[in-house]
Amino acid sequence: MKKVKTLSREKLLHALDALIKKYQLFAPVKDDTILTFAEVKKSSEIIMDFTNSAGSPKKIFFPQSETIISYSRDGSRHVPEYAGEKKRIVFGMRPCDAKALTLLDKVFD
Repeated sequence: MKKVKTLSREKLLHALDALIKKYQLFAPVKDDTILTFAEVKKSSEIIMDFTNSAGSPKKIFFPQSETIISYSRDGSRHVPEYAGEKKRIVFGMRPCDAKALTLLDKVFD
């Protein structure tokens, strides 16, 4: 028989705080009256006891809009640099959403 190991809530929150220092951490948070996924700066912002969020974490990977290039009136153009972004961690994603991301990998690869 396998022994089940558990992690206390306090230790989990402490581990998430350590991850926030190195990564962008996205997790379920309360946004006005709805539950959605957003970047958190400290683990105390995370809502742990939820059944379903109003929005999919898909927006973290595929934003509704993003600037690819911009032009000014004098004809010069600006291309934003994304090299400095931290790696991302999504905490609290439902298994069906995680599976959907693997399917999208097949489409975009």
